[in-house]
Amino acid sequence: MRVERAGGKLVVSFVVQDGAWNRPATLEAFEAIRTALEEKFLGEHVVIHMCDDMMDNQHVVE
Repeated sequence: MRVERAGGKLVVSFVVQDGAWNRPATLEAFEAIRTALEEKFLGEHVVIHMCDDMMDNQHVVE
């Protein structure tokens, strides 16, 4: 996992299993994580990057 600030938002990157970014249930789970993080960080905009094992972004949850 990597956390950074970019362009006024908090970007949280997770390494996930290949193809996880194509599974609706996984996308729903990461959307729930994103929403929970926004609540925890008092409404700050959070973006989740779902990455492969090389930390290359494969899908963005906003």
